[in-house]
This record gives sequence, structure tokens and C-alpha cells, in this order.
Amino acid sequence: MCNILIVDAQPIIRLALNILLEKEKYRVVGETNNGINALELTRKLHPDIIVLDIDLPGLDGFEVIKRLKDSNLDAKVIVLTGLNPDIYIARCIRVGANGFVSKNNDLNKLIGAIKAVQMGFSCFPTTDSLHFHSPGTKLREQELLTLLSNREVTVLRYLARGVSNKEIARDLLISNKTVSTYKMRLMQKLNAKNVIELSGIVARNF
Repeated sequence: MCNILIVDAQPIIRLALNILLEKEKYRVVGETNNGINALELTRKLHPDIIVLDIDLPGLDGFEVIKRLKDSNLDAKVIVLTGLNPDIYIARCIRVGANGFVSKNNDLNKLIGAIKAVQMGFSCFPTTDSLHFHSPGTKLREQELLTLLSNREVTVLRYLARGVSNKEIARDLLISNKTVSTYKMRLMQKLNAKNVIELSGIVARNF
């Protein structure tokens, strides 16, 4: 039997996944709403597959995957998220995820992804974010966003929600000064004059 760990900040999603997975005869060995606990539970429970959202408090999904790889923990990771696939699929591939399923699709697609990953395959939908652009192509907003690091994208989404530097620093376990540095870097990379313009970019693309 395949053992699965669920990591999602939303209780209703965790409940829905529990019902779906148990109906399909998978064993849910644990669940949590944050990245730090996800790492602890993975070490303790040794799940075969982790169903993981990117948008988590504290350690986000990208950092969780990175630390799993660095720790040589062999659980496979399927990202299940409501975030824009055009922005996030390529990032998930680069960080080492084994699959990607959008919450905007039928959750039954997750079962297909789990079966594929169990058989040793990766499962990622095709998206424009995976296509290469010629050097002469004018960069659009989404193309500029693909140039950001995973942590820069996380900080950008916090800023767009109006979260203060102090709160961002607390959630991401970084200093206020580091948050300010990220903010300046984001405005430079995205050609934005202020946080309002950054928020507009997020609203149009995420």
C-alpha cells in the first residue's frame, strides 16, 4: 500500500484529500498545515509520496522540497496548488518535484498523478512556461516572473497581499533588512516603481 503525507494550509483541502485518497485505497499516514512539520513528519513516518502545496506558512513548498533533497529523504513529491501553473510548473520541475496538479482541476487528476509517480514517471501538464524564448523576444510580465528566484516569488506574493516587512520576516524566518533587499530587487527586476505596481503584476499573473 502507498503511504501518503498531506501538506496543505487549508483544513477543507486536507479533509477532501483524506476522503479521496482513502476511497482509492491509499493510506494517509499524516497531515500538516506547514513546511516545518512536513519535514519532521517525513523523517518520522517515511511516506512514499507527499502531496504538497507551495503556499505554506513559514517554509514554503519550494524550501520543503529543497530540504528533502538535501537530506536525501526519498519520498516523492506531487505539488497540489491553486497557484498559476504558467508561473509555477517550471519552478517545481527545477526544484525536484515529481508531479504537479492544479487545484483548479478535478481533484481526481491527483490520483492519476500518484499512479504515474508510483510507476517511476513524472507528471507535469504542458504549459507555456516550459517553452524557451529566443533572445530577441520582448519579455512580457510572465517571462520576467520566470527570472525570479523561488524566494523572490514568495516575498512578492506577501507584498501584494499588503503584509508588512516585519510579518514577512517572521513568517519566512529572515530579517527585516533582508525583506527590504528583496523588495528593492523585485522592483528592479519587474520594472516596478512601488509596491502598488508589484501588486498589479501579481493580480494579472497569479
